Amino acid sequence: MPDPWPAPDGRADAEARDPRAAAASPPDARHQRWQRERAEEPAAIAAFLASLPLPAPLPPRDVEGGTLLDALDRPALVAAGAALFDRVGCRGCHTLGALEPPAGGGKARAPSAEERFGPSLDGVGEKASARWLAAWLLDPAAVSPGAHMPNPRLAPAEIPPLVAFLGSLRRPGQAAMVPRWTAPERLDAAQVEAGRRAVQRLGCGGCHQIPGLPREGSPGPDLDGYGDRPADELSFGDAPFDCGRAPTLACFTLAKLRAPRRFEGRAATTLAMPDHHLGEDDARALTVFVLSARKRSIPASHRRPLDPRERAIEAGERLFAQHNCRGCHEIGRAPAAPGATATVPLGGAIRRFYGEPGLAPPALTFAGRKFQYPWLWAFLRRPVTVRPFLAARMPDFALTDGEIDIVAAALAARDGEPYPVQPLDAPLLAAADRPRAEALFTQLKCGQCHPAAAAGAPAPT
Repeated sequence: MPDPWPAPDGRADAEARDPRAAAASPPDARHQRWQRERAEEPAAIAAFLASLPLPAPLPPRDVEGGTLLDALDRPALVAAGAALFDRVGCRGCHTLGALEPPAGGGKARAPSAEERFGPSLDGVGEKASARWLAAWLLDPAAVSPGAHMPNPRLAPAEIPPLVAFLGSLRRPGQAAMVPRWTAPERLDAAQVEAGRRAVQRLGCGGCHQIPGLPREGSPGPDLDGYGDRPADELSFGDAPFDCGRAPTLACFTLAKLRAPRRFEGRAATTLAMPDHHLGEDDARALTVFVLSARKRSIPASHRRPLDPRERAIEAGERLFAQHNCRGCHEIGRAPAAPGATATVPLGGAIRRFYGEPGLAPPALTFAGRKFQYPWLWAFLRRPVTVRPFLAARMPDFALTDGEIDIVAAALAARDGEPYPVQPLDAPLLAAADRPRAEALFTQLKCGQCHPAAAAGAPAPT
């Protein structure tokens, strides 16, 4: 049986990415067009972006003794921001590089999928200005409506150190990013129009919100049912790779993911799919995933119907993944190895950045047995500080009532609890017993860990 996977071919991949890498005869017309577009399109796209209306200006922010830009070079402020970055919970979604050592040093480890949920911030100081970072940290949705990042609920005093730290993430010798974009007084109309066409052809609106550009369909084909596509309908062009005597859909897909524009030959001029420079493992994993998109209906007899508890858990898992809840919280445990009795947490890798586990975001593995659901609903609607001594805090995801219901039902279902849960009728404290209760609360120093002043109990000591 022939191997469905093409063998990696570094030379072919290089030629597909850049026709100049081909040891060919004099360039043909398509190659010349490729060279011209690479020289002209970036400037045209820049001209088009310069022609767009400016958004509302970012609010100016000052720090003690200067501006945010001045704060970028204060070592003490940078160090404070680095510590705050670890404590607040930013590590739940963001990394600072491909490989990072655990807290306190040690052997480097690859970050988990949850830790790579948000973009890596390595080098962000070369890209984002101090004022933009400050506005983004205060309220991401105000900078970009519909932003996926939740509001981190930072205090104004926490913004300058975090901006100083993020602004310091630059390559050696690189200066901090300062806004230098100034649109020319007069833009060439033809160049602006060429840039607009290039942006539309390349499908930039599929990922970016571009003012004044109508949202159109994706320039790429619909992948629904991709796994059913016959191999004889594929256009391999003169792509230089070996798929054997009978090219397969798997071979085509993997080769396409390795170097997307190879299928127009050595002059890739019209294909729009970007080259993500995927590694071999990632390319194969994506190939398997897209091949699984089948329109073939699965017979009902082959499907296992979910009971109400399983449906609640499934809906919760989708929401946990959408908001990366396991980036900060442990939710469930799994066997450490097949057949093993020892278990490992699912999520909560951020705990390694906290010296004391009690200072990290709490585990939610048995939350279904713990929470009073009226409290949970109120907390998820508007997160508040529960433990003032913790730097880590719950971001505000602006969840809808429907999403909160999904979270609450999933937590209850995971622990086999009924939902909706009836609130616990706690016994009322008799007035005669209150002095003795307060004395016991103080004697046991409960207030050192549990803030209870808002409930009428003594303030923490």
